[in-house]
Amino acid sequence: EVLCATPPTVPHASPLMPSEGTEIRLGTVVSYQCTEGYLGRPAANCTNVGSYVIEGDPCLIDCGPPPKTDLAVPVYDKEAGMDFVEGVRVNYDCIDGYGGKLAGVCSSSGKWELSGVCVRNCGAPISFKHATPIMSKEELAMDHWPVGKTVHYACERGYKGSPVAECSSDGNWHIEDNDCAYIGCGPVDDFMKKSLGDRWDTKVKVNKKMSTSLDTFEDVIVFDCLQGSSGRPVSTCSNGEWGLTGKCVEAQTSMGCKCKEAWVTCSGWLSQSCTQYNGCKLPTGKTDPKPYGWCMIDQATCSKDVQSSVGTLPEWDFCSATGDIQGGTPQTGAKVAPPEGAVGHAMVALLPSVGLIVAMVATICWLAKNPSRLARLGAPRRSPQLAPPSSQNTGLGLGGASPNTAFRTEARQSLVVGSNDEEE
Repeated sequence: EVLCATPPTVPHASPLMPSEGTEIRLGTVVSYQCTEGYLGRPAANCTNVGSYVIEGDPCLIDCGPPPKTDLAVPVYDKEAGMDFVEGVRVNYDCIDGYGGKLAGVCSSSGKWELSGVCVRNCGAPISFKHATPIMSKEELAMDHWPVGKTVHYACERGYKGSPVAECSSDGNWHIEDNDCAYIGCGPVDDFMKKSLGDRWDTKVKVNKKMSTSLDTFEDVIVFDCLQGSSGRPVSTCSNGEWGLTGKCVEAQTSMGCKCKEAWVTCSGWLSQSCTQYNGCKLPTGKTDPKPYGWCMIDQATCSKDVQSSVGTLPEWDFCSATGDIQGGTPQTGAKVAPPEGAVGHAMVALLPSVGLIVAMVATICWLAKNPSRLARLGAPRRSPQLAPPSSQNTGLGLGGASPNTAFRTEARQSLVVGSNDEEE
């Protein structure tokens, strides 16, 4: 039979011996009790060679629960029954308004030794009007910012500045150069005058204004083209300056010319009733039989291919079916005064009519005196005459060919007069 002697000495512990006279046989485990101020669970096991093997946790000095500090609290499971003995390490969390890393270790002296520090810090960088903090992905994930840390800001569109925020020792963000000053682009009227001339508002009109930022600053303006041209110019405010993209395209005619920007037509007695038009005059309704409108041509835009056999260029032409003339009828202005010389041109235009009337009266008088001649006149043959729409009866106010000539089928009439042997 194997028997073990008296249990060995274990540091900071005393064996819990069986009753006096009891033999310690093979397999017997002798427990120990740690000295006051120490924690552990040592034990001695009697082996088959008659000696002991020490098992279990040794008795180590007890530091007790880790203490709180003014700026941090220990983090551990209070319900798990932990033994805070020599060598145990516990991490700390800094209180609100502070950041850092702090930990405590139970030392051999039975006291907690703390390392690290909690320093005053700031929360996430603040936002202020018209500015946004510029941060990396790592910075975006940070809950606490140490004292002295700086953050740069970007001003919104339409504003200018270079704000910088710094985390101060009081745990607050202090902003330096915090002014994102409004710069805008100034009135768009000044810019449009430089781009399209002083009378830019006779070429385009504002369709809508938009803002691409969070405030009410309108930094995009969309225009509609006027005067019979088409397009969609857009003016954009960027970095304090207006810019213009897109343009207005003049109406194209069937011969490849461009319409005049403005032209006047006159009608009535002595061509005194005059109206100004711009661009291409399109059909005014479903009842208008013409598929396209017409305009006075800017002859400088015509190619030599459209010249007549005698080298002249047309004054009027139809608007092209493929021309960029979206937007409807031309801009029709108020009644205007006749162009200089229009009355004189009208008087000159009337002279052939006066001469014709005189000739007709003379012929009628001659026929009245010679009735036999009248009987021998053949019946006239007439061909139909196509009259232009009333909306395009413009008269001869400009002293040139009227647009009526584009629609007129010349009426022809012939008179057959037989010979008369009778003496008058």
